[in-house]
Amino acid sequence: MTAIRLLDPLEMKLPDMGLISLRDPETGQTQLVDCDGAFLKRFAKLADEQETRLREELARSGVDTLEISTGDDLADALIRFCAQRRRKSRRFAAPSALPSPAGRGSLSNPPFLQAEGRGEGSPHLAMA
Repeated sequence: MTAIRLLDPLEMKLPDMGLISLRDPETGQTQLVDCDGAFLKRFAKLADEQETRLREELARSGVDTLEISTGDDLADALIRFCAQRRRKSRRFAAPSALPSPAGRGSLSNPPFLQAEGRGEGSPHLAMA
């Protein structure tokens, strides 16, 4: 199982904006809040504690987590996650369970991504 989390840096650290009006999405109630240094520190501390609890619970449950920040490049985040999972699976796999690179591809070059020449022009991907 994999949890996919989309994170916004503002959920962890608010900018210093002075007085702001916050609305509770469940009740619709609004409250005026002074985003001074003390409030910002308290907010960041509570957000960090919540984040730590969530990460610990996901790890304890054995759930892999893909965390993507709103500022991240999606392709880079997916590539990093897949590489991390590959390393993790290699650490726990028995040597006999790993695929042989000869003839049938490998973890880094699976057979379904191997190029097949088709005469003139660019190679095409072939399903094995």
